Amino acid sequence: MRKRVNERTPPGVHAMLGRSLLAVLGAIVAVLVLAIGVCEWLGWPFLRGPIENLIEKQVKRDVSFGDDFRLSLFGGLRLSSDSFSIGPPSDLPSGAPSEFVQANDVELKLPYSTLIGPLRGSQEPLRVTSLSVAQLSANLWRGEDGKANWIFGSGEESGKPIVLPQFERLVVREGRIRVDDAPSSVHAVVDLSTEEGALAGEKAGLKASARGTYKGRPLRAQLTSSGLLPLAQSAADKPLPMTLKVEARGAALDFEGQAADVLHLGSLRGDFALSGPTLAVVGDTIGLTLPNTPAFDMKGKVRKSELVWEADIDSFSVGDSKLSGEFTYDPQKQPPLLSGALRGDRLVLADLAPAVGAPPNADEGSKANGKAAPKAKAKDAKNRAKAGNGDVLPERSFDIPSLKTMNASVEIDLKRLDLPSDALRSVAPLHAQLTLDDGVLKLDRLSATTADGQVRGVLSLDSNRQPPLWTADLGWSKVDLAKWITLRNSDTKEAKPQPYITGTLFGKAKVDGSGRSTAQILGSLDGQAFLWIRDGTLSHLLVEALGLDIAQGLGLLVVGDDPLPLKCAVAQLKAEDGLVKSEVVLLDTPDSTVLVDGSVSLAKERLNLTLRARPKDFSPLTVRAPVHITGSFEHPDIAPDAKTLGLKAAAAALLAAINPLAALIPLMDPADPATRQCADVLAAGRAPPATQVKSRGGSGKAQRGAPVRQPMQ
Repeated sequence: MRKRVNERTPPGVHAMLGRSLLAVLGAIVAVLVLAIGVCEWLGWPFLRGPIENLIEKQVKRDVSFGDDFRLSLFGGLRLSSDSFSIGPPSDLPSGAPSEFVQANDVELKLPYSTLIGPLRGSQEPLRVTSLSVAQLSANLWRGEDGKANWIFGSGEESGKPIVLPQFERLVVREGRIRVDDAPSSVHAVVDLSTEEGALAGEKAGLKASARGTYKGRPLRAQLTSSGLLPLAQSAADKPLPMTLKVEARGAALDFEGQAADVLHLGSLRGDFALSGPTLAVVGDTIGLTLPNTPAFDMKGKVRKSELVWEADIDSFSVGDSKLSGEFTYDPQKQPPLLSGALRGDRLVLADLAPAVGAPPNADEGSKANGKAAPKAKAKDAKNRAKAGNGDVLPERSFDIPSLKTMNASVEIDLKRLDLPSDALRSVAPLHAQLTLDDGVLKLDRLSATTADGQVRGVLSLDSNRQPPLWTADLGWSKVDLAKWITLRNSDTKEAKPQPYITGTLFGKAKVDGSGRSTAQILGSLDGQAFLWIRDGTLSHLLVEALGLDIAQGLGLLVVGDDPLPLKCAVAQLKAEDGLVKSEVVLLDTPDSTVLVDGSVSLAKERLNLTLRARPKDFSPLTVRAPVHITGSFEHPDIAPDAKTLGLKAAAAALLAAINPLAALIPLMDPADPATRQCADVLAAGRAPPATQVKSRGGSGKAQRGAPVRQPMQ
């Protein structure tokens, strides 16, 4: 039946139906084209809401465009608006700023290819053909608890780094960013402008300046570069030239070089100059453990690849010290590791005085701070007045907690080390290995040369103990005292021609102490020390002055200070809880033997010593008596024994009443045959009696009981 109907349908009907269908389709297409054209002309205003919702789902923030919203779909995705804003996270506290990002007169161009990538699951960053912003303002805020308004997402995603889009052209006419970061104590305003990218032209470049405070101190910075894009993108083909100037907490940094991926600090290379009031400020800023020092000036080269920093320091001056070195800092280690080598022509120990709790050198303070030195001196005097005890040992606490913020392994190679006193010869050279491992600071393999002699040993500070434990195990040999101790005239500062003591010094010491400052460590000192002098001389005037020998004393003033041969000198010292006792201290000369008894309290900084000079010859005129040294370290009191002098003076007065010549009889002091000689001790082949040093249970020290043995040479 159908076949018959089809056979009866005229052929023209089919053609007419086809034309009608095409007409309808054409009309639909025309309507669509017309609608698209109208929407394109109008800017697709009804898509504003869906686009806002789409972005909000991605960033989980409130997003809004301005009233003048326009969208174009021809030749790529183009969007413009008189304003655009992204709000802060909803879970921030009330003190956080209510605005995050606000931009005016925004124009954005995207290729369709960059929209297809995410649909296919691609992880490539968003490609932006062009982004132009007339005015940009942003508030970057982070609270004490670490919550920040610049971290997008939630849960596990909140810790992921920000991946910025890749721009072919970026223009920011005027930009202002406010930074309030509580954990780092940075509060600043950054003004910037940039025009860059492949389509930017010859005037491409970035200029940024910041002003504010860092830890309550003024902060200023300036940054210039040929662009921001490679600086902020880890996929940059090559670094861009960059100049950076920063002033913070009194320190100043100038950097000129190349950088890329500044957002993650992935690549950096260039020359730097760094100066400031103390190294501790720089260490605190970048998270390193550095000591307190006088003002410093440093120049060199710096490199950073991925997370590892490398620095070649060409010149580093702090006070009168002149140093250099090569260092590597790897924050990937747990804890971070600082390694390298410290070299130098000269290191003045006084320049590191604040590092061991002492006040800065007054002269250095004057050089670094001009008129600030008298203020520092007055402040130090005021602190001493408050103490009221005239203490001279440094009481400033070490920065013990910072010893656990990193580990270190640094080789030390110094041509010259100047000791704090001008009377002591410099150490030249000095070699050692400095290590910081889990809070234990150690100066190992110490080897130094001074006055033709050698000093070797180990120094360490264990911050894991409570209180921290300091130990020293040192030995010295063949030190020429005439070269090592150089007394100078106070007026001319020239070395005196005649040394008070000469000879070759040997010795060893093993001590430890607990505390958070030099005063506390010495005040709790335990241990023992043994030293001796061979082939020396002693000032004759000094020996006779101890005995107050009038005849020989006056004679020496006339003929000069001829040195006496020093047959030997030996000292055995024992320390318990900061009290240093003299077990055996004697100096043996052909003229006299001087014995020293008593103790020195490092805890109370008090002296209690008695010196007795035993004559070996007959002296016609003498008022020989023991000499007592008492008082404090700051104000010692030296006086002969009053009772002995009084008895001799009374006897002389009584005899003088009978016969004036008889008054000389009590002043005649025969030689003391019972005086123990150093030579007897050495000839017997034994040291003075060995001592047992107690173990402090609270500090966990090991029991020490081995006697100090004297080598027989």
